[in-house]
Amino acid sequence: MLGLKGACDFMKGFFIFFIIFIPVFVHAQIVGTVYNENREVLPFASVYLENSTKGTIANSEGEFELGLEPGDYKLVFQYTGYIKHFESIHYKGGKVELTIILKESKFNLGEIVFSAKREDPAYDIIRKAILERKLVERYSKDYSCNSYTKGLMKILSAPKKILGKDIGNLNGQLDTNRQGIVYLSESISELNYKKPDNYQERMISSKVSGNDNGFSFNRATALNFNLYRNTVPFGREIISPIADYALSHYRYKLLGTSLDQDGRQIHKIKLIPIVANDPVWSGNIYIEDQKFVISEFDGYIKGSQVKQEIFDTIFLRQTHFQPEGEHQQKIQSQYFGFNAGIIGFKMEGKFTIVYSDYQFEDLERSKNKRETLEILPGANTKSKDYWDTVRPVPLTQEEFFDYVRKDSIKLIKESRPYLDSMDRIANRWSYSSVLMGYNFRNSY
Repeated sequence: MLGLKGACDFMKGFFIFFIIFIPVFVHAQIVGTVYNENREVLPFASVYLENSTKGTIANSEGEFELGLEPGDYKLVFQYTGYIKHFESIHYKGGKVELTIILKESKFNLGEIVFSAKREDPAYDIIRKAILERKLVERYSKDYSCNSYTKGLMKILSAPKKILGKDIGNLNGQLDTNRQGIVYLSESISELNYKKPDNYQERMISSKVSGNDNGFSFNRATALNFNLYRNTVPFGREIISPIADYALSHYRYKLLGTSLDQDGRQIHKIKLIPIVANDPVWSGNIYIEDQKFVISEFDGYIKGSQVKQEIFDTIFLRQTHFQPEGEHQQKIQSQYFGFNAGIIGFKMEGKFTIVYSDYQFEDLERSKNKRETLEILPGANTKSKDYWDTVRPVPLTQEEFFDYVRKDSIKLIKESRPYLDSMDRIANRWSYSSVLMGYNFRNSY
């Protein structure tokens, strides 16, 4: 018999071999990193094919990957507050590495003169955006699309004791700095929307680090922050910056107007709550001139504003686009994050969603189904090769190591030597067995 020590030594060797010899970008074709002009990475930048809904989003380290068939393409790189970058490529196959530098947008106020009596020009832009919101909602269509969601929750610091009791390293999830990933999951779903408010999500595949029986709880429909609705429920109803009654809750300030690579004028407008504790966003909203639709959104809200005291700050960043030939404004990619703290723990969460392959058509309402989520059989049994092929957002090194480490630990804990050793301890006879009875355990 191998024995527990032998099993652990074997898995340790396997773990080291796996880290050294298996690259993160196994099946990637177009890969690279997005930087600003100071060579600082731009996390969660959008990457997509021009005039299409095919695309992805960079990870927290600015790294991206995109699978393509051979051909000629124009890639669009976009990040909130930066000028769009277009990259034409003639792809012949194999792996192509790109380094993308985005330039910060210059938002100019031109010759606008402000005075104490004059209303900020942002208000006129917002009023037009509110009217456009109503039109977008009125002419909205049923649609279907695909979504990829990746969720991560990490402990940034943890106490050594709670109520005088040592909490240890949480079964190996905390390192020596008392930090560690406690949740890492990916899911791929098909979303169907039927007017006026019927969402269906079919989860095609789901992966949870260290748990092959688990299902991801980072559903795309649960993170649906639609700014074209008057409100979005999150503890309280968060009021959209372009809601019908938004002017009663927000102050607006035009920070400037920029001309992007498509020749569109984009207005950058600062959002300021009128009442500090109202459930409204702070940050910036980017409105396209003439059309008066949302181009991008970069906002935050305090947990106290939505009566979710566990959260310190909640962040939301979105990139919007208008599908060709459609009077629709849809989210192309979204980043949702938070900082939180409770009983001495400090945590952060990062959830990214990539939407693709929008189809606008009349959909049959699901019959005899009340649930909004359907998990397909075998969703949590997909292989590593499957995920390496379909994953649009590359794993960071930290995420990659978390999968390998927790999957290795799971293999050890499911092995016969480990289970037998645990049984030997549990099966020891003691005097209490006379009073309490004796149970023999054979876990394997």
